[in-house]
Amino acid sequence: TPVTTSGTILSGVDLTLSSSSVNKLIDGFNGFGWVNLGKVTPQFYMNIRALEENGDIKIRSTPKLSTLNGHEAVLASGETQYYKEEITNWFGSQIPQSSNSFVWRDVNADLKVTITPIVSGDDQITMDIEVTQSEFTPREPADAPPGSINRSFKSLIRVRNEEMVLLGGLEKNTSSDVRQGIPLLARIPLLKWLFSSTDKSEIETKLTIFIKPIVIY
Repeated sequence: TPVTTSGTILSGVDLTLSSSSVNKLIDGFNGFGWVNLGKVTPQFYMNIRALEENGDIKIRSTPKLSTLNGHEAVLASGETQYYKEEITNWFGSQIPQSSNSFVWRDVNADLKVTITPIVSGDDQITMDIEVTQSEFTPREPADAPPGSINRSFKSLIRVRNEEMVLLGGLEKNTSSDVRQGIPLLARIPLLKWLFSSTDKSEIETKLTIFIKPIVIY
């Protein structure tokens, strides 16, 4: 279910941030909501690229969308997986017989952003923004259709022309246990603690979206 959010407006100035400041801003932005960053300088984009080169963040997409006033613009980026579905066809009335055939079905897991802007006469832009993220889960059994996890949020915000908005709210925690040891010895209950080890890791990923509306007259 989409979650409607609100934010704090910090507009009115040209914002200059270093790479470390941008990283702290993204890392410290927790929970659902949005922040108006005002008009950022060109150095802001260079710092974002520098963070990606250092491995601090990963840029999923840098699209440029165009739409008319009051009409929605949609961005969808993701992957497609396929699974085989068996179909049984019956024929014959007195002695029914069957034949099996197979078809391939596709399932998408996307990051989808929908934006509907309304431009007012005072150079203000109201944006209805909906973000949906879906990811595949492991197949059980292996030939089963792929499962998916869906997360979404919705925001209604108002900014001035060419102001940058930071949106967040979609987080994911991934835990994994990797056991290593000497074959056979690691399976013996009394010896496995001496001849095996377990590495536990937990990874937190956060989806952050920057939106900068520009009115073209």
